[in-house]
Amino acid sequence: MKHQLEQQKAERQRLREQGRKAIEVERARKEKEKAEAAQQARAKAKEKTKTDAGKPAPATAKDATAAPVQAPEPVLAVPGSQPPHKQHGTYKGEVLAVDNAYVYQQTGKNVVHHLRTQFNELPKVGDELAIRYDAGKVTHVKEIDRGHGYGR
Repeated sequence: MKHQLEQQKAERQRLREQGRKAIEVERARKEKEKAEAAQQARAKAKEKTKTDAGKPAPATAKDATAAPVQAPEPVLAVPGSQPPHKQHGTYKGEVLAVDNAYVYQQTGKNVVHHLRTQFNELPKVGDELAIRYDAGKVTHVKEIDRGHGYGR
């Protein structure tokens, strides 16, 4: 039993570390995208300044040739995590990671990502929680006492 608990603890630690690394990678990617977008905007503005020299200002401020900007797909901090079945159900387990969009929770062998906006008070990494859904919304969040539940 003690060996099994040690294995579970090691697995939670591994997943926590994986989540932290994924968050760092995502932050670096976003920073790189911002820097590239800023550089492109500066280059476009510089080019526009060169071509617009001596021309009257356009009737509208909007550039008709600009393509619509699409928001990037969200990247999950814990790859392989699944969304909860929100209609009803309770998810019990440790919070592995929290990012700008999701709260990641280890539930047995699975990892569930809950929308961060569903929480009145944001959980902390390491919290043991029971998160209950009803009619598509988080209706109850309860901290689980770590001293109970093991050794049955």
